[in-house]
Amino acid sequence: MITASNAGFIAEIRSAVREHTIVESHGKVWPDLGVMAPFAELRAYADSFDLGALDSTDLAHVPFVVILIKAADRWAAEMGLEKKGLTYKQRKEILALVQQMAPAAGEENFDEAVEAVNTSCSDYVVSNDVNRILTDPAANTADAQVSSTSENPIQKLEIPAATPLP
Repeated sequence: MITASNAGFIAEIRSAVREHTIVESHGKVWPDLGVMAPFAELRAYADSFDLGALDSTDLAHVPFVVILIKAADRWAAEMGLEKKGLTYKQRKEILALVQQMAPAAGEENFDEAVEAVNTSCSDYVVSNDVNRILTDPAANTADAQVSSTSENPIQKLEIPAATPLP
């Protein structure tokens, strides 16, 4: 149900629903940058860079995600391991490799890559809050009352016309 009321320039709209899920949206959520399993376009983009052939100006414009992908690929090739379920020690090895790849200290994109190794070089997992919502039985069934209604509830709203001030 939706109700609306107004008083001059101030208006209020209220909605009433049976269930409203609240999720902590400001918790520690690490973005999945696709470093460990890049999608096809990101892989092609990362492969388009030859870090050894770039001059210092062009190298400074390489995104840190590309540096991380290159370092993780090189680490996996050298170690003969998959890039899944990395331990802290293995992520430290990738971090050392990123530091070796930097042409000089203080390169901003390499510094960003060093800072992002621990968060970006780990397996992506759906948070418990999101997983609980997705596996909730209510998410699998549509509300019969809502889904069978053919009328748009917003069209039922009748907002009175503004009356002129005396």
